[in-house]
Amino acid sequence: MTPYIDQAVARQELPVSPGQLANCIAQDIADYVHVSTLNFQSIAEVRGAVTAALNEFERRVAEPYEQLKLEGGGHDPYGALVDQVALRLRNVRAEAVARELRRDRRGPGATQDIPRTVTFPTD
Repeated sequence: MTPYIDQAVARQELPVSPGQLANCIAQDIADYVHVSTLNFQSIAEVRGAVTAALNEFERRVAEPYEQLKLEGGGHDPYGALVDQVALRLRNVRAEAVARELRRDRRGPGATQDIPRTVTFPTD
């Protein structure tokens, strides 16, 4: 439980399965909408709260857990793909910098074409 938010209603039992957890969340949402009136505002508030809760769970629990497992020698199915994307991104950024440097050298209003391909050796 988040220490800086008071718990509105103490539950008698904690959910012990994904179905029970989903039901608890759905019941809390239904209770909230019931007391706040069903309208666009309450729907937007529920969406915002559910999104914020999921983002907080991802940031504080899921991502650190996954990082811990990867650092412990876990299999990373995206490892090679991430490396490819990082290399392409580095090349795209280098090409953008090279374009800016060429533009600066040509001066304002210059329109001559200068080769745009910049590649770097792979590690």
